[in-house]
Amino acid sequence: KAGDELKFPFAKRYEYIVKKISKANKRLGNNVITEGREFLPRGAYILAIDSKDNLAIATMLNALGQDRVATFIKEGKRSKKSLQGYWKASNSFFIPSGDAKARESKFNAAASWAKSNNRALMTFPKIDGEESYDVTPFMVAQKFFLPIVPVSIKNLDGNFFHLNPAKVKVVFHKPIKPMQIIHFDADRVSKMVKEINEK
Repeated sequence: KAGDELKFPFAKRYEYIVKKISKANKRLGNNVITEGREFLPRGAYILAIDSKDNLAIATMLNALGQDRVATFIKEGKRSKKSLQGYWKASNSFFIPSGDAKARESKFNAAASWAKSNNRALMTFPKIDGEESYDVTPFMVAQKFFLPIVPVSIKNLDGNFFHLNPAKVKVVFHKPIKPMQIIHFDADRVSKMVKEINEK
């Protein structure tokens, strides 16, 4: 609604969301610990996360904290164009899966928006049932000259909502700078990110 940004600034809303997620994790006994947070660059960059778990987004928001704003990309099959694009309420981009050209176009739009707004983009390049990573996030990273931060989430699957869950660990690896991959194709970059995340 008009005026919402003045009454409820984005920074305040984001801070509120992160606080609520952190409290929920503590109440459930989930201890999210982080490693390598000092490697996170300033400005826009791509987070390439090695988990497809439904709780990965909440875990990432918890790990990033209130001072590191990231917008996540959600993919799914929906036909209505009105449901695609940026959703301010959830701070997310909805991208349709299926049509490769439309998908790439929406990824480009998300990366362009992220660069203009100095925002990190959370991407989940793992392909269900396959060993390889989706190359699209890395194509747009190269196109818009964005650093790529590989992210490993350890002990997430099956540990949430248990009475005594294991510690969930989020590892931010050193960023891959645009100049390092300027002459690589996206497939080579995806393999590089996958290898880093599997270390």
